[in-house]
This record gives sequence, C-alpha cells and structure tokens, in this order.
Amino acid sequence: KFQNIGYLPRWIIFAIDLTLVAIAVAMTYFIIGNLSRNAFFEKPISALVILFVHALFFVFLRTYAGIIRHSTFIDGVKLLVATTCSYATLFLVNYFLAFVFETKLLFLSTGLFINYIISFVLLFLFRILVKNVFEIYIQTGDNSKLIKAVIYGADANAISVANALKTEKPSRFKLVAFLDKFN
Repeated sequence: KFQNIGYLPRWIIFAIDLTLVAIAVAMTYFIIGNLSRNAFFEKPISALVILFVHALFFVFLRTYAGIIRHSTFIDGVKLLVATTCSYATLFLVNYFLAFVFETKLLFLSTGLFINYIISFVLLFLFRILVKNVFEIYIQTGDNSKLIKAVIYGADANAISVANALKTEKPSRFKLVAFLDKFN
C-alpha cells in the first residue's frame, strides 16, 4: 500500500536534489542563450562546478536528511541557506578567478542569479509537492475506518468543533451531519 511506503534512502534524495539543480542549470543556459548572444557558461565543466558547489552545501547543511513527506519550514530554510551559500560561493569564485588570472568571467552574473532562483524554487516545490501528495492520499485513504460523528447545534461553537475535526491529523472522525432543534 502507498501508506506503507518506507522512507527513501538519503542518497536518493541527494541525487534528486542534484538532478533538480542540473535542470535549473539547463533552464538557465537556455534562458540566457535566448535573451542574449552570451552564453551562461563557455565550457561544460562550468556546469559541473555549479553541481559540485551545490553538492558541497547540500552535504554540509544536510538538506537531504529530512523525510520529504514530513517537510517543515526548517527544511525550506535549509534549502534557502544552501542555495544562497552556493550562489555566493560561485559569485565570489567567478570574480576571484577573473581578477587573479585576468580572464573573462567563468559565469555570467545574471545567469548565476537566475540559476539561484530557479534552483531554490525547484527544490522547494519538489518538497511541497511530495508533502501535499502524501497528505491528499492519506486523507482520502481509509474513510471506512473513521468514526461517524454528528454535532449537536449549528452555532459558532458547533462550527468550531467541526473545523477542529476536519483539520485533525490523522483523522479519526468523519463528520456526517449537524443536528439542531427545530422551533
């Protein structure tokens, strides 16, 4: 059953994160290529540098260590910090190499920024998507095991109780009806 799925190994989450960063690099390359005559990077090794720097910060901040279907605000902050640190490192390395070796930049600065935004959005949305899919599936899972409940009253207190029952995780009750005295 879908509900009995175990947890994915951390290396798979790490690989998915790196794949999403690679997709962000490809998207950035095509965006920059279509907007200007300049390429986001000149050599394919540059894309590997971006992946390597992201991988370092993913390992350092352990962004892959959480359980994806139980992602929290803290996981989003970790992703933001990891992608921000990656962007800052790549930006500094870019200008350091250009200054020391007096060559042109390894990456376009605007391309790095676009890649930073796309990477964070893809990583964050992936976690949100997985979490929502699991929540929706679990909510619509076994309605037959829920206890049927009837709430007496139709005032604000009764509605508050109904809202509390609907938002309870995991659900124990299925709200069937409201009863109120008829005058």
